[in-house]
This record gives sequence, C-alpha cells and structure tokens, in this order.
Amino acid sequence: MSLRRIDFHTVESPQAILKAPDGSLSLKTNKGNINGLSHIMFATGHRPDTKGNGSSCN
Repeated sequence: MSLRRIDFHTVESPQAILKAPDGSLSLKTNKGNINGLSHIMFATGHRPDTKGNGSSCN
C-alpha cells in the first residue's frame, strides 16, 4: 500500500475541470491551473478537520 498526497487549495474558486487524452485531470481556478490530477474533490463550508490524514493543510 502506498501513501497518497492530499493537497488542499483553500480560498480558491474552481472555474473548470478538463480531462486530458491520457485520463488525467486539470483544475482551473481563479488563482491558476493545477495539472496532472487523478481525482478532484470540491467542498464548501467550514474549515475541514484534516488532523492526522497526511494532508498538507492542518
């Protein structure tokens, strides 16, 4: 089992999600593009409880 990296991009507004021919995803936000993704999760609301899940946002 390998560890997966989870990155949170707070205070950004998603504008588009594009799928590349190789199946990877790109997310366009109001702050730029994030390329080469396998999954995208979008959520709104209060600050997430991320303590202990290996994320970069604690």
